[in-house]
Amino acid sequence: MPDTLPARTTPTWEMEMLLSGATVFGLLQLPAALNAMIEPVLARLGGGVGLVASILTVYLGAAVYLLLATFVGHLVIRGFWIALLGLRSVFPEGPDLDKLRGGPISRHVARRNAVRTEDEIERLDNLATIVFMFGAMAVVGALVPGLFVLPMLLATWLWPDLPVGPMMLVVFGVVFGPMALVATIDSLFGRHLDLNGRTARACAAILTFYQRLTQTRFTNALTTTLMTRLGFGRFMVVYMGVLFAVLLVYGLDSGMRRSGAAIGDYTAIPADAERGYAVLPQHYRDQRRDGDRLQRVPFLDSTVLKGDWLRLVVPFHPTRHEAAIERQCPEIWANLPLSDALEAAAADAALRDLLACYRDLAAIHVDGQPVDVLPDIVVLPDTRLRGLQFMIDARDLAPGRHLVQTAMLPHPEKDDAGAKPASYRIPFWK
Repeated sequence: MPDTLPARTTPTWEMEMLLSGATVFGLLQLPAALNAMIEPVLARLGGGVGLVASILTVYLGAAVYLLLATFVGHLVIRGFWIALLGLRSVFPEGPDLDKLRGGPISRHVARRNAVRTEDEIERLDNLATIVFMFGAMAVVGALVPGLFVLPMLLATWLWPDLPVGPMMLVVFGVVFGPMALVATIDSLFGRHLDLNGRTARACAAILTFYQRLTQTRFTNALTTTLMTRLGFGRFMVVYMGVLFAVLLVYGLDSGMRRSGAAIGDYTAIPADAERGYAVLPQHYRDQRRDGDRLQRVPFLDSTVLKGDWLRLVVPFHPTRHEAAIERQCPEIWANLPLSDALEAAAADAALRDLLACYRDLAAIHVDGQPVDVLPDIVVLPDTRLRGLQFMIDARDLAPGRHLVQTAMLPHPEKDDAGAKPASYRIPFWK
């Protein structure tokens, strides 16, 4: 009967449709919610802790994107599958190729390339189930590396001076080195070893340990079946390709949100904060978008000054500010954190010295003239991040365009710490 499902239809198709349909719309909200939860935390971290935490969030975000892509892809394939089922029901005889317009060559090509509706129904049915299984396995594959990053996060938290790059190489080498060595021995010399011998049994024990460590029982069943039925080479190319692509896309997306970068060719109209001829939304509180709130760049309240005081906020950057204090204010750095046991007068003097150091690091100028203003510590209400608030007397400024300038602190590892730091130049009008 053409109105019945094919006998070889995957028995789990109803559960697959129910699971995909019930979760896909909720999952569409998950990436935004995840970013809103993670990015304020990352904005508070610096140094190795911030770097390792960023790597960990890439794995977590990639798993969410993979989960979403799996359900969306599954629904799309099942949608075509349902369409073919309906097509077979409405037109059980299939296409009438004799009624095709065109010449005899076109009709010959159409007949030669025509496929049976039943075959396509079965192919899409199988493809949807494979996508469902593949997506579940890929999500686990994206989360497993994060388990090995968690100890690194703890290590960098306890010992902030640990070099992150060499530490990650050592950890992954120690963790996965034995597995790679045993796999190489098995591939090159396994056929010559006695399976009951000591060497073979030791290799088998190591491989068993890693299989249980990196794969749950259900992912083992999925991986083994797909590898053997689809072919090891094809499976690994698709699996690693999808995993790497999602990790790369999520990493680039996160980096662009935090840096404010945009896709497009704007080489003929540069917009950077160093020249002072660009009005960038992240430098004005009333123009900042959701992603701009977590960028640690200085900002004014608006492009147009209202009142007699110009408010400049410089967000605290843990890595850059702490390195700059240690380098330029070593006496103050030696007394941080400030002790609660100090008397009121001594505590006030120590705090003023710290704020004076922040003032010198900011190196604020208005229209090229230095500004000697002691900052206040501010907690930004939208993100709860901390920063420095400089209230600058603007009563004597003439009407028109003006420029406020503050130092862009160098990164202690990536930038040239010995060079004169560049400056943010933010235009405003009175």
